[in-house]
Amino acid sequence: MSNVIQSIKQMDPVIRINVKIATIAIAIVVAIIATLVCISKSQEDLLYSEYTYNIQRENVELMYDGARADLVQCIDSTIRSYAPTTCMNGLEILRQCEEGNIDLFFVLAQGHIESHFGTKGMALKTNSVFNIFAYDGHDYQKINKKGKYKHPDLSLIPYIKLLNDKYLVDGKTEKDLMVNFVDVNGNRYASSKDYENNLTNMYNKYISNERLMNCYRSYTKYKILSGK
Repeated sequence: MSNVIQSIKQMDPVIRINVKIATIAIAIVVAIIATLVCISKSQEDLLYSEYTYNIQRENVELMYDGARADLVQCIDSTIRSYAPTTCMNGLEILRQCEEGNIDLFFVLAQGHIESHFGTKGMALKTNSVFNIFAYDGHDYQKINKKGKYKHPDLSLIPYIKLLNDKYLVDGKTEKDLMVNFVDVNGNRYASSKDYENNLTNMYNKYISNERLMNCYRSYTKYKILSGK
């Protein structure tokens, strides 16, 4: 080694400078290569992380779709256990509750006590599951055409709009309505003094349905995880 160093020292100054430049150049190249390797590794890690995230997200979305389909089936089977001849569709009930941000169990409870999901009372003629415009003492002819529908599912949109526009205002929730079901002007939804009590009992009946509640919890869980 000392001989090599001595030989370098004995070199022409120009040659020594070239050797130093070459040494520095080699060091720079090595550093660049090392940096590129690190960058490549980081990019691989990033791509893998993105891949893993996308896979997990897709799995969560699939779980959400499955949970939502299960809930729809639960809704269908539950309402038909009470009203076998109902034409209402569980998917449409859930969709309108989602869009209107209304408690699903509240809608089920009220649809049940109002008309057995369109299978009893005036709703058999009007298809107005929630008896909108079906005032006491009014026969079919006196009911406003806005309260008559070609299919029971079509009564969901105006009902939920009515709740959001007239009843669920000033911070009121569905549970508040089960205590005092009045609109923004103080008008009652129904004339029966026992209406709130009957609605509350029916609501509790639905939330006590273990299968329906389990489906709803799973649906809610994956809805939150998927960001739906």
